[in-house]
Formats: sequence, structure tokens, C-alpha cells
Amino acid sequence: MRPKEYTYARQILKDIKTGTLEVVEGKTFLQYIQEYQEKTIRSNIHAFADIFGIDEDEMFSLYVATRKWEVDVLRLDRLEATANKEKLKSYYNAPIFKAHVKLHQDLKEYIEGRKADNLEGVD
Repeated sequence: MRPKEYTYARQILKDIKTGTLEVVEGKTFLQYIQEYQEKTIRSNIHAFADIFGIDEDEMFSLYVATRKWEVDVLRLDRLEATANKEKLKSYYNAPIFKAHVKLHQDLKEYIEGRKADNLEGVD
């Protein structure tokens, strides 16, 4: 198991112990880990994307496709194009051009830094 999977494994065991998670016969522990990981990533992406009005499915797809910490710039540009201009200007308190530049930096850092993998704050 990879180190990140241990984090999910501990959470799964905790949830089983507290009764939050009911074990299903025939489901492997690895399947639970994969489900928890996807739920965590989707939840965190939802929170991030909602700030800017970004297409969540497009962001999730780009996030899981990004390996070796190098985001596909063309896909990143397409994702940025889905952002709500008013939300961008408001969040960054800047003109739209500067807001787009900042969004590009933040998205790139978020995806390449694997920030949606963080279990904290996920229900």
C-alpha cells in the first residue's frame, strides 16, 4: 500500500469501528480505499470549483489524469474557461485579466500539489 492509502485505510477502520461504515460482504478493502479516495477528491474539488464556478467534472477528470506533477496545459486552459467571471473578479478582487492569471496559478498549484487528496474536512 502507498502511504496515502494508509490514511484512507485508517479512516475506514475508524468508520467501521464507530459504525459509520457498514461492511458489505464481497467488497474488498481495496475497493473501500478507492471509494474513500474518490469521495475525498470529489468533495474537495467541489469545494474548490464552487468558489470560481468551475466545471467540477472537467476538474475531476484533469485532476485524476495528472501524473508526475505536470498538468496538461491545454486541458487546464479549457478548465479555466469554465470559470464564472464575476466570481473570479470578486474572489481575487482584481480585473478579469489579473483574476485569470491568479486562477491559473492556483489551479496549477492545487492540481499538481494533489491538494484534493486531503482527507481533512471531508464528510
